[in-house]
Amino acid sequence: MSSKRVTHEGEATETNEIEKMDAVLCTLIGNKSLLRLLVKTRVSVLNI
Repeated sequence: MSSKRVTHEGEATETNEIEKMDAVLCTLIGNKSLLRLLVKTRVSVLNI
């Protein structure tokens, strides 16, 4: 019985790590988009 419980907890931990990595990747993609927008805005302001 305990071996099944350990396996289940291990899978839950792996799922949590995947969810954390997914959240980090989404944040990085969002920051990259924001950075591009800021750079484009700065270039536009400097060209005026």
